[in-house]
Amino acid sequence: MYVSMSEIDLVKILNLDRSLSPGEIDQLLDGLSQEIFFRLITEKISKLLNKKDFQNLREKYLTSDDTDALMNEIKTKWPGINIDLQFTVTSSEVKKEFMINYLNDLKEDFKNENINKNADMLIKELQKEQIDRDLCFSLKEEVVKNIIDINK
Repeated sequence: MYVSMSEIDLVKILNLDRSLSPGEIDQLLDGLSQEIFFRLITEKISKLLNKKDFQNLREKYLTSDDTDALMNEIKTKWPGINIDLQFTVTSSEVKKEFMINYLNDLKEDFKNENINKNADMLIKELQKEQIDRDLCFSLKEEVVKNIIDINK
């Protein structure tokens, strides 16, 4: 099944539920949420509003980290801006970057031909607009199997 990046569960694709505790996963996801918020306000919204409106929003929300309030205010004051789409795009970009960086680090940690090959194929798939979710899970399982074999 082909899906967009927004439908990919990075915890399952990267097998983080087996390598991190629930608290560590929550902390990781919270960090990613903060990165999404920061990029949304500094990179996306700054291009969509005039300088004065952007500065007002930035001052109001940059230190609060309240994505819902920010998005609600934009929807109310500037209904022509599709902030939900901007959020989805930003979220997908951050998630994709994190997964690719994670897989590249994994390749460095396990200098193994099979892991590198499958990780590279997974990275290539994650860089597409429409991602074959079944292929991603298959490649992930191959990487996990190789890591288990190495760790034995």
